[in-house]
Amino acid sequence: MFRLLPHGLPKDPKYPTNLQELGYFINDEDEIRSIENPKYYFKYFINRNERYNERQRESMN
Repeated sequence: MFRLLPHGLPKDPKYPTNLQELGYFINDEDEIRSIENPKYYFKYFINRNERYNERQRESMN
């Protein structure tokens, strides 16, 4: 049986906790939008690794 040990996992990414540093803002309709292109919403999946996606979402809380 194979198992993945903790030291074999990639390190957790660190994201800023500030919304502007993440590249987003909240518009007049209370929607999270991209600073670079305001017609784009929050990018929910930034990586195929689910842990990266979770860490980004957690940093917005």
